[in-house]
Amino acid sequence: MRWDQAYPGTGGTDADPSRALKDLLTAGVRASVVAPELELRRWFSWQCYWTGSLVDGLIREGRLRRVDGHVMTAGQNRPDGGPQRPLTSEDPG
Repeated sequence: MRWDQAYPGTGGTDADPSRALKDLLTAGVRASVVAPELELRRWFSWQCYWTGSLVDGLIREGRLRRVDGHVMTAGQNRPDGGPQRPLTSEDPG
């Protein structure tokens, strides 16, 4: 995913790169549905902003969750553990 796809219409130089990487990582995991946690670091070239606690922080914030060595966005399953049915324009929720 390119920056302009994740952040359309932004281009300000005041954007926090660490926050932007968190948002981009979350969007990448959402797009992939489930991602092997050990591969996430290879997905993005922003290595200088990657910290050992990046994924743990996103999990603590409730943006991602860990499932058997993989990560997924936190809202992808219902609280009872069953898969969440995708929303469509005919069924907005």
